[in-house]
Amino acid sequence: MNVKFGDERLVQSFDLDDDDKNIPSSKELKAKEFSNGFKMPPLEKYNRRSDPTNHINMYKTRLQDYIPIVKCRNFHTTIVFDVKRWYKNLKPESIRSWHS
Repeated sequence: MNVKFGDERLVQSFDLDDDDKNIPSSKELKAKEFSNGFKMPPLEKYNRRSDPTNHINMYKTRLQDYIPIVKCRNFHTTIVFDVKRWYKNLKPESIRSWHS
């Protein structure tokens, strides 16, 4: 599934904290807005001690009712330590969409 922009429900900018500014999402994804009132569902953070496929499947399940931009912009909040370092070192602007 590719990110579809122009959804009228996208009403409020997502505030990027200092950590979010370094994620490898494209400028377009960082600039997009999405629904007001989003709160990340509880999800154990992935730190390489558990199954990565299970983590991604849990993430997809917890956010299944949200538009793709929400999935793209929040995935990095579910990873920690060296996994987050790896993620932040991906090629800048290499993440352009969410594929289910």
